[in-house]
Amino acid sequence: MIVERWRACSAVPIRRLRQSGRYTPSVLTAILLVRATRPGLATLGPRLAETDGVAEVYTVTGEWDFVAIVRVRQQDELAAIVTQELARLDGIERTHTMVAFQQFSRHDLEAMFGLGLEA
Repeated sequence: MIVERWRACSAVPIRRLRQSGRYTPSVLTAILLVRATRPGLATLGPRLAETDGVAEVYTVTGEWDFVAIVRVRQQDELAAIVTQELARLDGIERTHTMVAFQQFSRHDLEAMFGLGLEA
């Protein structure tokens, strides 16, 4: 049920972007915020990093304990990671998933602002 609801919520905006020609990712990137249980704080980071599809894991300050960067090819893979793979890990109290639409990097910004400024 959660997977179907997630797919229904995320598919409409992506479908519109694809139809407009503004969305053509080869890799789907998602940012997962993870709140750990107290015992999970000591062991969860490496186990998150070992999960297929998880590219990076960071410990962070604030309301959440970990940020995991997930990179997959399809929404179904992301849904499986969030609802199946992470559900098997002990020590997770709560998660919040955000799907990235567009990426900006320092390299991209330097190239963009550098256009036309060369002498």
